[in-house]
Amino acid sequence: MKLGGTDFERLLGEAMSDSAEARGKALSELGQNLIHTYTEQFSRVLQMYLPEGEFDVTGWNKLAVEVAIDVCTIQNRVFRFKSKDKFYSVVKFPEGPMRDLFVREVMGEPW
Repeated sequence: MKLGGTDFERLLGEAMSDSAEARGKALSELGQNLIHTYTEQFSRVLQMYLPEGEFDVTGWNKLAVEVAIDVCTIQNRVFRFKSKDKFYSVVKFPEGPMRDLFVREVMGEPW
């Protein structure tokens, strides 16, 4: 599903909701449909509302996974990503070409 500008604005607002359920749904939909235009706003929302511990990025596009990794790196967070039926516990995120391989692995893409 392609989202328009108003859809992104609505979801960004919902991602800052007091309701954890609404926030989770909005983050998931944003992660699946993120485009470069909204990368900075998505990053700010993740910096404020990224849940502690485990985070499910199943179905997220490559750009959204990269933004989530960047946020965790900036915040120096130990994190556990879930994608489909796999879990990735990360203490220090890889850089350079290894980062690209890690993103592909999380997304279930072949190397």
